[in-house]
Amino acid sequence: MSSRTTKRPRCAGSPSFAPDEVIQDLPRLQQARELLAANDLYNASRVLLGLPERDTFTYHAMTSVTLAQVQHVVELGGVNGLHAWYRDEDGTAVR
Repeated sequence: MSSRTTKRPRCAGSPSFAPDEVIQDLPRLQQARELLAANDLYNASRVLLGLPERDTFTYHAMTSVTLAQVQHVVELGGVNGLHAWYRDEDGTAVR
């Protein structure tokens, strides 16, 4: 018989992050929702994931960016066609 250990998902910069616990933390989820409603992705992510106030981790996807760089783009809104996919059927920007 082999012994299996269950590994929790790891969040770089927040080794204590536990998704099962976060989804049950209603005040934390509400705070993240309020920050997202205010277009504050940076702090919503910090709250939700338990990241430090100055998160300097570089996130990698199709490009490499810091969370602060992503927040800057969020704040630019529709400048130069950014976020063009967030449109109603009539082309009005969704807020």
